[in-house]
Amino acid sequence: MRDITERIDELCEWMYGHTHWVCLDTLSDQEKVGLDKVADIGSVDGQQVAFYHDENYIDPQTPVREALKEASISIACALEDDMENLQMSDLKHIQDKITELENLLDPVPFTNGRNQGVTS
Repeated sequence: MRDITERIDELCEWMYGHTHWVCLDTLSDQEKVGLDKVADIGSVDGQQVAFYHDENYIDPQTPVREALKEASISIACALEDDMENLQMSDLKHIQDKITELENLLDPVPFTNGRNQGVTS
């Protein structure tokens, strides 16, 4: 017998052509705000599920959110100290997080482990 996630994957693939969905009970109230604008809400075996309209929608629980939060905290800490204790390593850390965000939002395609160049 298949588990519920396999059934949800199959249903999402059939309806939207991708498998980008989330169970509502895993989201905070804040993460649910506006969800109905980017996803259709349905029920599968009693489980409330959001089926994203677009397979490229960035779920708030992705690494993008984590990288953005870490960069924001680093900048806030530097500003709180009036930048008196700002070091080059702090700037490098912030730049690394911004680069991580860029790569997550616009990844460079790879084929067979070799960079094939950036596509627009």
